[in-house]
This record gives sequence, C-alpha cells and structure tokens, in this order.
Amino acid sequence: MGHKTNEENLRNILRSLLQSSEEDSKLIKAMMEALKRMEEKLDQILAPTRALMLPNHLRPTMMVVQQLGEVTARQVSEKTKRTRATMSNYLNQLVRMGYLKKWKVGKVAYFSPALETPVT
Repeated sequence: MGHKTNEENLRNILRSLLQSSEEDSKLIKAMMEALKRMEEKLDQILAPTRALMLPNHLRPTMMVVQQLGEVTARQVSEKTKRTRATMSNYLNQLVRMGYLKKWKVGKVAYFSPALETPVT
C-alpha cells in the first residue's frame, strides 16, 4: 500500500509541475508579445531621428518615406521635386545602408522603412 501512495504522490507532484510549467510558458509568451509591441513602438518613436543621422542629400528622401510608409521613386520624386532617377539612386543607397527595404511588383520597385535602425 505504501508503494501505491508513493506512486500517487509522485504523479501528483508531476501533474503540479506540469501545470506550473504550462502557466509559466503562457506568462513567458505574454511577456514576449508585450516586449515585441514595445520594440515596435520604440522603433516608431525613434524613426524620425534616423533622418538626422543621414547625409544632407539623403535626408529629404528618408523623411518622405517615413511620412508615406510605402513608396515608389516616382512618388518620392513628386514630393521632393527631384528627378525620379535621382530618387531611385537615393532610395537604393538607403536600402544598401539598411534604412529601407525594397521589393518589386512587376517592374515597379517599392520602398519602406526597415524595421530595425541600422547601427552607424
């Protein structure tokens, strides 16, 4: 009979540990989600300061991308009053520097702010 009681105690301890572990896992997941949301907000808060670290010729381009979020070289060209070719060049420089990300839909290239601020 003592053997059975020990086995039951062990099972109860294991169930308790499993339940505690599941609760801890849920708490850790919730904390990670909260940290991710905080990181996104921090990036939004710091985004305007990115343009301040850029060379003067790239600053207006970056500011337009930050304002519009998702742009083409033509859209930036219209806002900055510079040629589309110049804006395409500047946008690609910002991609290489890590400030923007780029993708294409057909022949049209789109640009948007990168999620992380590059280390300069």
